[in-house]
Amino acid sequence: MNAPMMEHTKAQIDSVFKAVYDQSSHLGGILSLTGILLNANRAAYELIGVTSAEILGKPLWDTPWFIHSSAEAEKLRDGVARAAGGELFHMETTHRAVDGTLRVMDFIVKPAFGESGAPFCLMAEARDITDEKHLETARDANASMLRSVFRATPIGVTFNVARTIHTVNDAMCRLTGYGEREMIGRSARLFYDSDQEFEKVGRLLYDPLPKVERTSVETRFRRKDGASISVILSAAMVDMNIIDAGYVVAVQDITERKVAEEALAQSEDRYRAIMEQSPFSIEVLSPRGDLVDINKAFCQLWGIQRESMDGYNILQDAQIERLGFMPTVHEALAGNRVRTPIVDYDVASTLGSGARKVVQGVFYPIRDAGGNLRSVVLVHIDLTEQSRAEEERNRLQEQLQQATKMEAVGRLAGGIAHDFNNLLTTIAGNTELARMDADSYDLLCGHLQEITKASESAASLTRQLLAFSRRQVIAPRALNLNDLVEHLQMMLSRLIGEDIELKTALAPDLGSVMIDAGQFEQVLVNLAVNARDAMPDGGTLVIETSNEELRAETGNRHPQLPPGKYILLSVSDTGHGMTPEVKQRIFEPFYTTKEQGKGTGLGLATIFGIANQAGGAIEVSSEPGVGATFDIHLPRVDRPPEKLTPVRNAEVPAGGWETVLLVEDNPSVLGFARALLRKLGYDVLPAPDGGSALEMAQRHRRRIDLLMTDVVMPGMNGRELAERMAAVHPETKVLYTSGYAENVIAHRGVLEEDLHFIGKPYSLQVLSKKIRSILATPPDAH
Repeated sequence: MNAPMMEHTKAQIDSVFKAVYDQSSHLGGILSLTGILLNANRAAYELIGVTSAEILGKPLWDTPWFIHSSAEAEKLRDGVARAAGGELFHMETTHRAVDGTLRVMDFIVKPAFGESGAPFCLMAEARDITDEKHLETARDANASMLRSVFRATPIGVTFNVARTIHTVNDAMCRLTGYGEREMIGRSARLFYDSDQEFEKVGRLLYDPLPKVERTSVETRFRRKDGASISVILSAAMVDMNIIDAGYVVAVQDITERKVAEEALAQSEDRYRAIMEQSPFSIEVLSPRGDLVDINKAFCQLWGIQRESMDGYNILQDAQIERLGFMPTVHEALAGNRVRTPIVDYDVASTLGSGARKVVQGVFYPIRDAGGNLRSVVLVHIDLTEQSRAEEERNRLQEQLQQATKMEAVGRLAGGIAHDFNNLLTTIAGNTELARMDADSYDLLCGHLQEITKASESAASLTRQLLAFSRRQVIAPRALNLNDLVEHLQMMLSRLIGEDIELKTALAPDLGSVMIDAGQFEQVLVNLAVNARDAMPDGGTLVIETSNEELRAETGNRHPQLPPGKYILLSVSDTGHGMTPEVKQRIFEPFYTTKEQGKGTGLGLATIFGIANQAGGAIEVSSEPGVGATFDIHLPRVDRPPEKLTPVRNAEVPAGGWETVLLVEDNPSVLGFARALLRKLGYDVLPAPDGGSALEMAQRHRRRIDLLMTDVVMPGMNGRELAERMAAVHPETKVLYTSGYAENVIAHRGVLEEDLHFIGKPYSLQVLSKKIRSILATPPDAH
């Protein structure tokens, strides 16, 4: 380069340098295209602490500016060459300042272009980034430390963005059973059993965060293995400029704590249940004698209100000091071992009503793990009624023995009546058929008439047996006993005769009872006949009704009856009465004091069974020479009574043409019933058992209008057959028949409202009327 050109170039460089670099706070210099340092600014001299003579005219990589290795020097030479070719070169270098410190510099070399468009020199600039590097290093160290703390935190932590999992720690993996890769990027819905719970937690945990610093909510997580755990979630918002996440959530497993809390709550519930449900009086005393807790039985025993015992101290009651158990209380509160933990004493309580009590006290000192006395539990057992209870126990034992004997006789009577009814069905039914066919033979008809009367008497006898054994089928209704008494009063007057006066004393506000009207007629008739026989020379028969309420404390006369509201029917006579021995056996079946041929011994047994079947009880009070009173308690019901309808003698209704499936396991009864139904005009399909009947129904393609089936049969019973028939012939209606009602169709002999039943033995008139009434019912009735 010639001198004029050099001068021109130097002038340009000086102009540029003065205009730009000398005013900059960054280190700056001008280089030739080959990297020779032509000029440097004030900041460069001040930072490095050199003169222009020490650095100008030298290649940049040989100046005191740089502290670098040969590889970095080579990189700088290469960068200068690239800048001379028109590129921008950038690298990070290290300079030693005048104070001896090392400064990290962001170094840039860029070309300066002339008018021709070609570079004529290079501009170098170095910016001090030492503090930035230190800050970055510190930030990296802090971030590394935070990551270590995050990973090592024993509580599960997750960073979420829009409830999508961004980061999780190791504790979160252990807590949920999921791996880190299985959770990151997935919705937090992963941990919830339902969308509803997921949305609920979102509303409670995240929605309030813009307004509050942190939130917490308790919920349940579902682990990967399916186990459910209780957790507390604590959330806070995170600065988005520091961590790329919206929320940080701490997840604390509280399953064991919840189990412990539930166990504690259950323990407290058990303690309270034991305290309040215990029949024994319980009081808990502190070591100072303060009353800590009492139960309901304590209040009942001493006749006090719980609130009146607040602040009570047993040791400060001067009057109670005289009571027999106080020495033991002092001994227990002193922390000594109670030598006699069970003490009987007679005490007139100073508490509440002040009633005198004979009690037994039991003392339990409660100590902590260190053996220190925490409290003393006193349990009082009331023995005041013990002697009376012993007497009552003996009386109940006698009643139990009597009831056991009566139950055994009842079972036998019911079984006999069942079998006997089958025989009577055949005898009476075939007799009736024979009479229908022998109307022209007067003598034969007379004999058959006598057989019919004998059958009716036998049927009446079996009905009494069934009533006693509580196996008679009944259809109870809400009735007013006054209506029934008035309805039967004229008949009873004729029954007892003119020399016995019949009086009634009927309560005007009498409630209703659920009873079968026919059964009640049996009760009154049997009691009236019994009274008539006890007054052969005349007397008075009184029938009374009243409302009565049996309370727990007055119900010992009838231990089988629960406390409640009852109707009392009393029937009294002025007859010869009975001895205690007779009174003890009066309700036994077949027991009678009448002459042979004058009674069966089933009248009072029948009443006994009817009262029990109706949920009530009967009691007799009598002494020789002063007559007898029979008291019958029947449960009162909160229903208006039905009106009684007068009984009319109905003619035998016409028969029919419908098809009847007849099922009966007794061959004789089956033959008779088939003949009777055919006599009435019905098309009969006879079957000896339920299985055969079902097969016959399945083969029969035409309509079956009525299923008439015995209730108790081997194999398939009548109720089961009817249910299975409904699937084959839904149009078929059902009529049950039996000698007595098993639980298959009735509970304690009480017929369900939607079932039709006819008891054995039955007559042509009764059967024909029953069938026509069933077939006339709407299709949806049973």
